[in-house]
Amino acid sequence: FNLVPLLDVLDGDTIVVGSGTKVRYIGVDAPELTHSDCWSMEAVSALKELANRGTMLCLMADTNSSDKDPYGRLLRYVFFQYENRWLMQNTHLVRIGAARAYKSYLKNKVDKTEILDSELQARLENLGGWAHCPKWN
Repeated sequence: FNLVPLLDVLDGDTIVVGSGTKVRYIGVDAPELTHSDCWSMEAVSALKELANRGTMLCLMADTNSSDKDPYGRLLRYVFFQYENRWLMQNTHLVRIGAARAYKSYLKNKVDKTEILDSELQARLENLGGWAHCPKWN
């Protein structure tokens, strides 16, 4: 893993860190801004609320995942410091209904169960996109 500063949030599951490297969150699928998907603006806002520009993030690869996606983005679990603990943004975004579990890309992933459990809880509590986007169900 390595520590890098956050430079920008591109959408609900992609950020720019360090010297301009794009990072795609493993196991997470947020609504697309470019398609004006339901809850896409809220997903970006949720991600921006987790960390401001310059915040140091911890990136961790998954030993069962490719290093990059087809678009050249690094695939990583992203952690941020909150109350002296490191919390995973991937599961947090799914847990609050800002994104869904990316089931087709979770096979054999280290944190598959945690991400799927987070989605189940968000669905049961009707949070975020689960409450506002009929296509999510």
